[in-house]
Amino acid sequence: MTTRSANMINDALAQAQFAEKKWVWVHDNAEGYVASWIVEEHGEQVVVELQDGSVRLLTCQQPKQQINSKVL
Repeated sequence: MTTRSANMINDALAQAQFAEKKWVWVHDNAEGYVASWIVEEHGEQVVVELQDGSVRLLTCQQPKQQINSKVL
């Protein structure tokens, strides 16, 4: 397998892993907004995981915006 073929496979895998998650922007006092993905939804509460591995529990009143979409 050539390096180019390996890169294309890795890119396709990375795109698939990104697409399978429901990504949202979450307000952060230090950073402004940080990218995260929804791990669980429980009625009016949402558990999100940030790219740094930390986890937050949000309520429907806390600002979050779907990445490349309208405000939730």
